[in-house]
Amino acid sequence: MEYFGFEIKKVQTDNGSEFLGGFDRFLQEKGIEHYFSYPKSPKTNSNVERLIRSIEEELWLIEGIEYTIDELNKKIRRYLRIYNFIRPHYGIGLRTPADLAYR
Repeated sequence: MEYFGFEIKKVQTDNGSEFLGGFDRFLQEKGIEHYFSYPKSPKTNSNVERLIRSIEEELWLIEGIEYTIDELNKKIRRYLRIYNFIRPHYGIGLRTPADLAYR
């Protein structure tokens, strides 16, 4: 919510263990509805799957992955800022994801 600057009411994730426990509790505490995709159906989270692929192709292959967790988190935050707010995307008419979110 701090990152995008608007309220988040619903979150959809796959069924990975990283989205259970602490993450799910956090959403409950914030009053955010948590939806899960169907098992073994990555198309239901296609935008997220595409972002993960972009991170793998553009960030990890260029900068490598031999970093501490703190260093990786900084690199990912920087990458996501560029990806969401600066870099135009052909699939959405050379706009940024933030352009679509703030309509």
